[in-house]
Amino acid sequence: MRCTRPPLAILAHTVVADLAVLIVLRLVLGVAEALFFVAGFAMLADLAPRGREGEALSFNSLALYLGIAFGPLLGELLLGVGGFPVAWVGAAALAMMAALLSLLLPVTGRQSAGPPGPMVLIHRGVAWPSAGLFTGVAAMAGFLAFVAIYGRDDLAMTGSGPVLLVFGLIVVGCRVAFAKLPDRVPPFRLASAALGLIAVGMVVTGLVTTVPGLFIGAAMMAVGVAFVTPAFFAAIARGLDPSERGAAFGTVSIFLDLAFGGGPVVLGLIVDAADIPTAFLLGALIPAFGAIATAFVALRPRAVVGP
Repeated sequence: MRCTRPPLAILAHTVVADLAVLIVLRLVLGVAEALFFVAGFAMLADLAPRGREGEALSFNSLALYLGIAFGPLLGELLLGVGGFPVAWVGAAALAMMAALLSLLLPVTGRQSAGPPGPMVLIHRGVAWPSAGLFTGVAAMAGFLAFVAIYGRDDLAMTGSGPVLLVFGLIVVGCRVAFAKLPDRVPPFRLASAALGLIAVGMVVTGLVTTVPGLFIGAAMMAVGVAFVTPAFFAAIARGLDPSERGAAFGTVSIFLDLAFGGGPVVLGLIVDAADIPTAFLLGALIPAFGAIATAFVALRPRAVVGP
């Protein structure tokens, strides 16, 4: 987590003029992001009191969604001031601030009471809830990837900043107001309901092709997104031995990365064959499938994650 390479990689965007070099820079940032999320999830699981893992993630993730809410507005402001070079410098400065703040974080890592087990890279016990989380994040990533194009080209909006601001603030508000909910209700039931709400929000956005329809659909999606990650996180963290957390959250991170990359690709293929509203409608099938599958898991007695 404590590395200056991401800020330098972002800063290098200001001088790169070759597509191959740009791809290499994006790969570097991808590796840095993967390391950051795995370390962050493992640290969070170490610091969270037993039985309050969902609440811990709700508060921890506020920074991510505040970034989604205000990052586009800041990026558009910097873009207007000095073009893309200034925007990249601003992003690099924020990344450097994050690297410096990470120096203040405590060293964690609870050790298991028993003898250490064999080292594993993929934790099979969390593969299923990770797949469920994948469906929600893939839908969100696809929506966020095309909302700006949809607002500008189809709805004649001047920018996507207001939609993303509403989206981010609703997620933050729900996670603050209902931070304890993932630990007080069966996590898989909450996750299923959240995935269903994400699907409904995408359907509304695809059917009601107006500016109010976009805001309503985005708001419904935001409520679902607010609960889906804390619910799955609570289910995963409760069944883990401390020695398993690195492999477990590394596995979760793989599914998250596939979701962030795969969601926009899937919706992009649909857009290429049809249009963005159709992509939102068909994309809703992804979280809908996750909601149904997770609901069946929730019906099993003592539906928890195990190794």
